[in-house]
Amino acid sequence: PPASPYDTLVLAKGSDDGIALGMMAFGEGGPPIGVISSVSNNFSRATLFSAPGMTMNGWIGKNNLPLAINGAGAGAMNASVSRSAGITAGDIVYAPGPGMLPVGIVVRVDSDPTSPSVTLRIMPALNLFSVAWVVIRDTGISLP
Repeated sequence: PPASPYDTLVLAKGSDDGIALGMMAFGEGGPPIGVISSVSNNFSRATLFSAPGMTMNGWIGKNNLPLAINGAGAGAMNASVSRSAGITAGDIVYAPGPGMLPVGIVVRVDSDPTSPSVTLRIMPALNLFSVAWVVIRDTGISLP
C-alpha cells in the first residue's frame, strides 16, 4: 500500500523473510519504536509505541525511576510519575535493551495542583514521520 495509518509502519518483509508477530522494530541509532502486529508472506506491519493503547516499560531521571510509557497517538507518548520525582522538560526517557536506549525526551510536564502525580508529554527520540528503515529483532515482547 502507498500509505499507512498513523503509528503504523508497513514493512516490505514478511514471514517468508523470518518476520513473526511480537518481534520488535528498532529505528536508526537503536531506539525501539514498535512491535510487529501483523504478518503476511511478503509484508508485515509494525505498530509503533506511540499508537494509542500501546505500553512499554522504561525509566527516567537520575535515579532511573521506572515508568510505563503509553502511546498517545500521532507520534506522541506520555507517562505518569510522582510529582516528587522532580522530572522536568528535557529529561531523557530510556527503554530496556542492550545498554541505555533513549526512546524519547520529555517536552512538557502537565500537573494538577490537587494531584500527587504529573503527566509527562514525551517526544520520540526518532522522528517517526521520516523513518526510512528499521531493524527487526525477536525480543520476546507480546502485544497487549
